[in-house]
Amino acid sequence: MRATAFVSENNGKSFVQYRVKLSFSEIAAETYRSGEASELLPNPDSAGWHKIDIVDKSIDVDFA
Repeated sequence: MRATAFVSENNGKSFVQYRVKLSFSEIAAETYRSGEASELLPNPDSAGWHKIDIVDKSIDVDFA
């Protein structure tokens, strides 16, 4: 899934447009379709589920 996000890079004084790519595994897609999207959120201690590139202005999120 592709989307656009407006991200503040200076404490809310202006917003920069980022490209967002959301990737879903088959299980994650089924979870989303069944209306249980909150189940896709990672544990607070999880790492590696997203990548933010401030040079390329992109955000990648992987829902495994």
